[in-house]
Amino acid sequence: TALRMVRRLAAEAQRQSVVASSGASSAASMNESSVFSYSVPFTPSGGSHGGLLEQYKRTTLLHVSMPFPAVVTRQPVVRREVKVLTPVEVVMDDMAERLESMKGLLEKPDSSVDKNVLMRVVQGSVMPQVNVGAAAAASAFLQPGAEGGPPAMVGLDADRAAKQAERLRRALLTFLKGCRDLLDKVTRVLHNGNAEDTSSPSRDAPTSPVERGASGDASNERPSNTMGPLSHSLLRLRSGKEGSFGGGSGDRGGGGSERSGSERSGAPSISVAIGAAMNAAVGQGSAPNTPLTPGDGAVVAERDAVWIREMHQAFYNMVQGIYPHIAGLPGAVDLMEHARKGAEQNA
Repeated sequence: TALRMVRRLAAEAQRQSVVASSGASSAASMNESSVFSYSVPFTPSGGSHGGLLEQYKRTTLLHVSMPFPAVVTRQPVVRREVKVLTPVEVVMDDMAERLESMKGLLEKPDSSVDKNVLMRVVQGSVMPQVNVGAAAAASAFLQPGAEGGPPAMVGLDADRAAKQAERLRRALLTFLKGCRDLLDKVTRVLHNGNAEDTSSPSRDAPTSPVERGASGDASNERPSNTMGPLSHSLLRLRSGKEGSFGGGSGDRGGGGSERSGSERSGAPSISVAIGAAMNAAVGQGSAPNTPLTPGDGAVVAERDAVWIREMHQAFYNMVQGIYPHIAGLPGAVDLMEHARKGAEQNA
């Protein structure tokens, strides 16, 4: 009996040692890399950035003999690869990068996700302020060619253009689904957060004469933290000025002069809602020295509702523009219906 117990303990110890060593090796391999890359945008005319139809990207892959991190800090490059992406491939590459950032946010629980980052990514995806959006990319690359043939793409023959057009259609559908899921998440997060803010005392409300910046009689001083939760929500409403997909710094499209969908349609813009909320919060036209109270969370909730409404309407407009190009793909009809219901429910 004692011998069997010793053998059983020895076998268990060996098994645990194998598991630990395999886990350590897999973790080490995940952190090691022997291939490094960098990309440079260019146009045939010699500039760095241009329109959608002339924006190329040159990606260089550098291979070294041993993976980093290593004992040596420098290694010679043993192999170099250069890949040139055509304009349509640049668009799909940008969408893939944006989808990666969306995936990371979607995997986080609602309670731990950063609202500022979440709102910035959503607005940069469905209402781009710089560069053009997904609808413009679909219109530029998926218009039928001569006599209803495959779309004509710069630098590609007819067969390759048809294959790339099909890839772009599927990439657009995947991108729209990511926007849908992220928009649903930010709507849920903001609604839940505002419900908590209106039911609990404000964390930003001044609680002592020191916090209010008072000297002497605190009751006669105007609170220095009057805007409390308003200031935090204003940070959330900052426009990310991001590109259509990756949020790059280059202006390949209409640039910063492009107005948002709400400004073109005559609907109240976010800036108007902010101004109205600020006036209500600081008490213009009412008691001048009245600080925010826990009930003022309704101001934040109303402002977030304005932002959510604009994002759902922008997403619906984007889906409407792309839908004719992806109508035959599985899931496109459900996506269109979801976007329509979201715009109606948040109108």
